[in-house]
This record gives sequence, structure tokens and C-alpha cells, in this order.
Amino acid sequence: MADFTHSSRSAVTAYRAGKGSPRIVNLQESTAASTAVIAFGQVVSFDLTDTAAHRIVRCSTGSGAAPILSTSICGVSAEASTSDGSTTGLSNAANRRLSVYAADPDTEFRFPTKLVLTSTLVGTGLELSWDSTLSIHHVSANSTAGDLRVYITGIDPATVGDTGGYLFGRFFSTAVSPAVAAR
Repeated sequence: MADFTHSSRSAVTAYRAGKGSPRIVNLQESTAASTAVIAFGQVVSFDLTDTAAHRIVRCSTGSGAAPILSTSICGVSAEASTSDGSTTGLSNAANRRLSVYAADPDTEFRFPTKLVLTSTLVGTGLELSWDSTLSIHHVSANSTAGDLRVYITGIDPATVGDTGGYLFGRFFSTAVSPAVAAR
């Protein structure tokens, strides 16, 4: 049994897809504070403001605390933004587009976790959390059924018993925007 400590380089990554390669969609990023600009491996959702609902933002909570309760998740960023978060260039829909691994039903992701890795986690739902110190998304134990955002589909057998590491899973359909869920 080992203790695995995540760093700011820990990221959610596409793991596998049921129909070949994970599907990538290109979406325009929204405005954000410079500290909330999208980085590689971060969960992204549609910006639900009236004027930017077609654009994406880093998935987080208003208070910065767990859990993330978004129902407009579109996937995981496949690249880092080069933006400063301003409105520069957003008037042209072709500008500031990011590649995103779609959160469709066929795609599984590799999620960082701080939990003790046990085989009993497979087949359960966990909440999606944000670690503001490390600037990473991770899955953690849920407090209520309404917090579930990730369904755990697997674990690396070599890591069972470790504290921290990675779990494999997919997003619950209730957490995913219909714009990316259907193939």
C-alpha cells in the first residue's frame, strides 16, 4: 500500500472509448477571470449566462467548494487555453476554440482521487470536486445522491489499497449537456 500525492500536474484524461478513439469536439471558450482560464485535463461545462451559453468555462462551483453540481458538463479539455480570459476575439465564432474530449456515454476518463482505492468503488457514483490549491478536478466520496457526477467503471488492480491515485469512470448522463451527450 502506497500513498499517492497529487500535484498541479494531475489531470483528468480520456482513457478509452467504446467505439474507437474518444470523440473530440471544438468549442469556443467563454470569458473568465485569469485564474479560471481552462488548462489541459480540466472538466469544462457550458457557460450558462444568457449571452454565452454556447461557450465553455472551467467547471467549478460558485464558492469554490465541493461538490460540483453542474448539469451542463461537456467534457475534458484536450488542450490548454492560450487566452487571458478577456472578451478579445470572441465576436468571431472561429476564434478561441478548444479541443474537448466529449463527455458522451462511450467515453471513459481517468480521474484523480484522494480516496483509498478499493475494488468496492467500482460500480458506484462519486462527486466531482475542485482542488483550488492544485487547480485540479478529482473524484471524492459523495455526501448525497444528488451530488453524483461520475460513475466509476474501473480501477488499476495494481493500485488497490493505495491512498490516492486514479479511478476510471464516465460522467452520469444527468450531469452532461445534451449538446454533447448524443452521438
